[in-house]
Order: sequence, then C-alpha cells, then structure tokens
Amino acid sequence: MPTDKKTKILLVSGEESQLASAGPSLKDAGFEAWHCHSLYSALLAQRSDPRPIVVVDANRIEAKDQEFFSIVREISPDVYVLAVLSGRQHEKMPTLLEMGVDACLSEPYFPAELISILTKEVARSERYIRREDQLEDQLRGLARFANGVAHQVNNPLSVISGWLQVLISDTPVEDPLHNTYVLLQKEAERIEKTVRDLLAFSGQAAPNRALVDVNALLDEILTTMDSHENNGKSTVAKHFAAELPPVLANKSQLKEACRHLVSHARRSTPAGKQVRIKTDSQRGEKIEIRVHDSGPALTRSVQERLFDPFHAIDQSDPSDSVGLCVSYGIVRGLGGHLVVQSKEGKGNTFVMTLPVAGPTKASDS
Repeated sequence: MPTDKKTKILLVSGEESQLASAGPSLKDAGFEAWHCHSLYSALLAQRSDPRPIVVVDANRIEAKDQEFFSIVREISPDVYVLAVLSGRQHEKMPTLLEMGVDACLSEPYFPAELISILTKEVARSERYIRREDQLEDQLRGLARFANGVAHQVNNPLSVISGWLQVLISDTPVEDPLHNTYVLLQKEAERIEKTVRDLLAFSGQAAPNRALVDVNALLDEILTTMDSHENNGKSTVAKHFAAELPPVLANKSQLKEACRHLVSHARRSTPAGKQVRIKTDSQRGEKIEIRVHDSGPALTRSVQERLFDPFHAIDQSDPSDSVGLCVSYGIVRGLGGHLVVQSKEGKGNTFVMTLPVAGPTKASDS
C-alpha cells in the first residue's frame, strides 16, 4: 500500500542476502530504502539520518553484536527493528528478541510478506503519532483545569495557613492544641506544595530549575517510599551508572515523575518478583532511566492510551493513570521522552530519556 510520504527504511545485509534485492519492491510500495553492507556502516547512517524502521539480515548476527541493537535504540528509542533469517536459523529467534528485535521474518519469503509487515508497522506508528497529538491536546486541557483548581484552592489555603500561624504563636507549647496546630500547618504546607506543582504543570508558574543528581533522587524515592506499596512483597534492584551527568530540572517535579513510575512498577510486580531500576548515559548527551516491572505485558491498545489521563489501566485505582499522565507531562516539559516497552513474559519497562544539563548551580528545591 503506497504511502503519500515515503517512509525511510534502513536495510542491513550482505550482497548475497535476499534482503539485498528488496529495494525495488519497497520503492514500488512507497518506501525509501537505504542499503548498508555492515553493522558499522548502518550505525553511521542511522546517526546521520535516523530511520524509523531498520531491517537486518540476522543470519550472521551473534551475541557479541547485541550492542548494535542497543545503540540503534539509543539513537532512536521508537525505532522498529525487523530481523530476517533463514529457516535453518530459527533457534536464533529468542536471542534476537532478547537483543531488542521487534519481530522476525523467515527466508525465503515473498516480497509481499515483507511489505505487509512494514506497512502494518507504518500504520501503527501513524496511529501512535495521532494519539500523541490527541494526548498533547488533553494535557493542555488538563493544565487549564489544574490552573483553575490551583487558584481556587490557593486563596482559602492562604487564609487557613495565616490563622494557623497565629494560633501556633499564641498557644503555649505545653498546651495539647499547640501540637495539633503544628501538624495542621505541616499539612497545609504540603497542600501549598501541591498547588505550586499544579501551577507549574499548567505552565502558569515557571519552576525553579537547577542541576539534579538523578541517582541520588532515585535513592531518596526508594528510601522514603511508603512501605505499604505492594505490601512490601516485591524487591527493588538498582543498577545506577557511575558518574551520571546531572539534568536541569525542578527537583520536586522530577521526583514526582519518577515516583509515579516506581510506584506503578511496584504495584504491577507480583509478590516475590523484582522491580529493576537502571540509569545510564547516552554518549554524554542524554541520560536514561529505565523502570522495569515483572507484571503482565501491556497490550498494544493499552500502550497507545497509557498516558491518557481519562483512561484507567486499573479500574480499581484510576489515580495510577493520572500519575502516569503527570509524569509524561513533566518529562515532555523538560524536553525529554517517556515511552513503555512491553514483551509477553518479560514484563514492562518505562524508559525516561532526559537531556544532560550544562553547568549551573545544584538544586536544593
């Protein structure tokens, strides 16, 4: 099915491969194919002009080549990778899927089979882009709503906080009511912080951004997270990159975004299973936070609406979807990306990518 705008495809194969002769058929189907004969030249081509689809002759792919797929995903997190291999190489399929390949196609194949797979992926990608545009519209609507709520709450809250300060100063410390007023004041301050976050989320208040140590921030989240999350039955394994570059962000907001992801992972992970949190640097330009749960893999339809604030993943806990939506909005506001990767039997991984910051002061917010 020809497309109005040609979709770029990177083909990686030797000259003797069936894939090497796929160019004309792909061109007739509305694709623009670029052919590379080695993994190294493919990486160079992908870095200079990232293609949304990479098709690889996997017959000569070995375990040592796993880094190729990792780098391809670093360059373009949403890339679709299709591996083509002969029938004699079927035993490689599980390994290829572990490496990060999205699907496999066996040789020999009819050109129509290859075109059908790629056309379906293009259609899925276009639906995802439209869904992202719709989500952006919903986030803008939610931001306007959050702004209205914040202003409605802020005015009476200021009056309450003011009177509590008067009561605290006028009440002797030994009076039992003094401690009650102090506790109420702390709760009022917590609400004030939520109001500030709502205003920042709505774009009505510019958040104070500074350098944030992401590894330390994640440690804080894990240390302070309520023990009742998932009844404490799941464990958390940390794999933090050494000397991770800092990011420029409002610490409170970024902490909230990460906390929602960790909280979701702990709730999704069955008892006795493990949540894995990993940080890494992508060539010193971006940092990546990966939060992996061991729960059931999310279906395609759920993934497409995962960050929709009006679509609950778990009907018994609709706040979970609101939290993921807030995380998505915060990350996008920082110039980053938030995606989910799911595989049947392998769980789900939320991947947050943020740009590395230039030098400035450290955040204490």
